Amino acid sequence: MKAAQLKGGSFVQPEAGTQTVTVVKVIDLGTQPADVIKGGQYAGKPIAAGPKVLFALEVVDSPQEDGSATILYKETTMALGAKSNLAALSKSFLQLSDEQFAALVTQNGGFVPDQLLGKSALSSITHSPKDDQGHYRARVGTFQSLLKGQVPTTAKTKLAFYDVENPDAEIYNSLPDFIKAKIDQSLESPQAGSLKDSSVSVSSGSLDL
Repeated sequence: MKAAQLKGGSFVQPEAGTQTVTVVKVIDLGTQPADVIKGGQYAGKPIAAGPKVLFALEVVDSPQEDGSATILYKETTMALGAKSNLAALSKSFLQLSDEQFAALVTQNGGFVPDQLLGKSALSSITHSPKDDQGHYRARVGTFQSLLKGQVPTTAKTKLAFYDVENPDAEIYNSLPDFIKAKIDQSLESPQAGSLKDSSVSVSSGSLDL
């Protein structure tokens, strides 16, 4: 099953269902302006600007037709409340209980998401409704820890962490254009803007917001 032609070529969407995913890139998107977060409104109330992080997840058992990695993306807010998406996601990948994760955060005086690089978990993958051409996108849903004794397939993708406050030009230029655009619209964008390299072209994956 194929999705619409995306920039850089055709992207084959993975099958719906529970699949093993591995965190291969952690991308600090910086502080995103309020007007780009759900249109600046949620339940009729204004949304404040907030820090965001994007995880590139390799669906390790569903490569593309040419053997290259299938990458989906999951964006979340950089917040560690008891019921926050980041906390729930992190506990699944690190295979930690609520108490163990809380102890880790306390011990380290906070939590840096790059600790998830190379970690694997199970994710429920769904498909968006088909458009007029019959195309759809795979979406990353909830996460749960790997089953006891499960050994995930090794990811093909080189691990990388992009820190918006300490930008790395090589990592920045390896990212798809839609992710660069998100970095560039952050309140820290002057740092990232100087790293643009129009000669770099990469294929898009599928983004889940």
